[in-house]
Amino acid sequence: MIQLGLLRGVNGHFFLDNVHVKERLAETPVIQLSIDPEEICISKTVKFSTTALVGSGITYRWDFGNLSLPRTATGVGPHNVRFSSSGIRNVNLRVMVLILMYPKQLLLYLQSTGSII
Repeated sequence: MIQLGLLRGVNGHFFLDNVHVKERLAETPVIQLSIDPEEICISKTVKFSTTALVGSGITYRWDFGNLSLPRTATGVGPHNVRFSSSGIRNVNLRVMVLILMYPKQLLLYLQSTGSII
Protein backbone atom coordinates (compact mmCIF):
# COMPACT_ATOMS: atom_id res chain seq x y z
CA MET A 1 0.00 0.00 0.00
CA ILE A 2 1.27 3.44 -0.86
CA GLN A 3 -0.06 6.52 0.88
CA LEU A 4 0.97 9.95 -0.28
CA GLY A 5 0.35 13.10 1.69
CA LEU A 6 1.54 16.47 0.42
CA LEU A 7 2.31 16.27 -3.31
CA ARG A 8 4.76 18.69 -4.89
CA GLY A 9 5.94 18.52 -8.44
CA VAL A 10 6.50 20.51 -11.60
CA ASN A 11 3.39 21.77 -13.39
CA GLY A 12 1.14 19.57 -11.29
CA HIS A 13 3.13 16.39 -12.01
CA PHE A 14 4.58 14.20 -9.30
CA PHE A 15 7.85 12.36 -9.87
CA LEU A 16 8.77 9.35 -7.79
CA ASP A 17 12.23 7.81 -8.09
CA ASN A 18 13.84 4.64 -6.76
CA VAL A 19 10.64 2.62 -6.57
CA HIS A 20 10.86 -1.15 -6.58
CA VAL A 21 7.66 -3.17 -7.03
CA LYS A 22 7.99 -6.76 -5.96
CA GLU A 23 5.31 -9.20 -6.99
CA ARG A 24 4.66 -12.18 -4.80
CA LEU A 25 3.97 -15.17 -7.00
CA ALA A 26 1.60 -17.86 -5.83
CA GLU A 27 3.30 -21.10 -4.93
CA THR A 28 1.92 -24.35 -6.23
CA PRO A 29 0.48 -26.22 -3.26
CA VAL A 30 1.62 -29.74 -2.49
CA ILE A 31 -1.42 -31.99 -2.34
CA GLN A 32 -0.92 -35.28 -0.56
CA LEU A 33 -3.46 -38.09 -0.55
CA SER A 34 -3.73 -40.71 2.11
CA ILE A 35 -5.55 -44.01 1.95
CA ASP A 36 -6.26 -46.52 4.70
CA PRO A 37 -5.86 -49.46 4.43
CA GLU A 38 -3.27 -49.65 1.68
CA GLU A 39 -4.51 -53.08 0.59
CA ILE A 40 -8.03 -52.77 -0.75
CA CYS A 41 -10.65 -55.48 -1.00
CA ILE A 42 -13.91 -54.91 -2.81
CA SER A 43 -16.91 -54.18 -0.57
CA LYS A 44 -14.57 -53.15 2.28
CA THR A 45 -14.43 -49.58 3.57
CA VAL A 46 -11.47 -47.47 2.46
CA LYS A 47 -10.71 -44.06 4.02
CA PHE A 48 -9.47 -41.30 1.71
CA SER A 49 -8.20 -37.95 2.95
CA THR A 50 -5.84 -35.12 2.08
CA THR A 51 -3.98 -32.45 3.99
CA ALA A 52 -5.80 -29.16 4.38
CA LEU A 53 -4.30 -26.12 2.70
CA VAL A 54 -4.13 -22.85 4.62
CA GLY A 55 -6.22 -19.96 3.36
CA SER A 56 -9.72 -19.00 2.38
CA GLY A 57 -11.66 -19.83 -0.77
CA ILE A 58 -10.34 -23.42 -0.92
CA THR A 59 -12.64 -26.26 -1.98
CA TYR A 60 -12.02 -29.99 -2.29
CA ARG A 61 -14.00 -32.19 -4.72
CA TRP A 62 -13.48 -35.93 -4.81
CA ASP A 63 -14.61 -38.34 -7.55
CA PHE A 64 -14.19 -42.01 -6.63
CA GLY A 65 -15.66 -43.37 -9.88
CA ASN A 66 -18.87 -45.03 -11.09
CA LEU A 67 -18.54 -48.25 -9.12
CA SER A 68 -18.00 -46.68 -5.71
CA LEU A 69 -20.27 -45.68 -2.87
CA PRO A 70 -20.36 -42.75 -2.47
CA ARG A 71 -19.24 -41.67 -5.90
CA THR A 72 -18.34 -38.09 -4.92
CA ALA A 73 -17.49 -36.14 -1.78
CA THR A 74 -16.32 -32.68 -0.73
CA GLY A 75 -13.87 -31.50 1.91
CA VAL A 76 -10.52 -32.85 3.08
CA GLY A 77 -12.01 -36.03 4.56
CA PRO A 78 -11.65 -38.65 5.74
CA HIS A 79 -14.24 -40.13 3.38
CA ASN A 80 -15.34 -43.75 3.76
CA VAL A 81 -15.70 -45.37 0.34
CA ARG A 82 -16.56 -48.86 -0.88
CA PHE A 83 -15.86 -50.27 -4.33
CA SER A 84 -18.27 -52.84 -5.74
CA SER A 85 -16.10 -54.63 -8.29
CA SER A 86 -12.49 -55.47 -9.09
CA GLY A 87 -10.35 -53.73 -11.70
CA ILE A 88 -8.48 -50.47 -12.21
CA ARG A 89 -10.05 -47.42 -10.54
CA ASN A 90 -9.16 -43.74 -10.77
CA VAL A 91 -9.71 -41.59 -7.72
CA ASN A 92 -9.63 -37.89 -8.57
CA LEU A 93 -9.30 -34.94 -6.24
CA ARG A 94 -9.69 -31.36 -7.48
CA VAL A 95 -8.53 -28.65 -5.13
CA MET A 96 -9.75 -25.19 -6.08
CA VAL A 97 -7.91 -22.19 -4.64
CA LEU A 98 -9.99 -19.20 -5.68
CA ILE A 99 -9.88 -19.55 -9.50
CA LEU A 100 -6.93 -21.97 -9.75
CA MET A 101 -7.46 -25.74 -9.96
CA TYR A 102 -4.92 -28.29 -8.73
CA PRO A 103 -5.88 -31.85 -9.80
CA LYS A 104 -4.53 -34.99 -8.15
CA GLN A 105 -5.16 -38.55 -9.35
CA LEU A 106 -4.67 -41.87 -7.62
CA LEU A 107 -4.74 -45.11 -9.63
CA LEU A 108 -5.96 -48.20 -7.75
CA TYR A 109 -6.04 -51.83 -8.78
CA LEU A 110 -8.68 -53.83 -6.93
CA GLN A 111 -8.89 -57.58 -6.83
CA SER A 112 -11.53 -59.61 -5.05
CA THR A 113 -8.92 -60.59 -2.42
CA GLY A 114 -7.06 -57.27 -2.14
CA SER A 115 -4.72 -54.96 -4.00
CA ILE A 116 -1.47 -53.08 -3.79
CA ILE A 117 -1.44 -49.39 -4.63
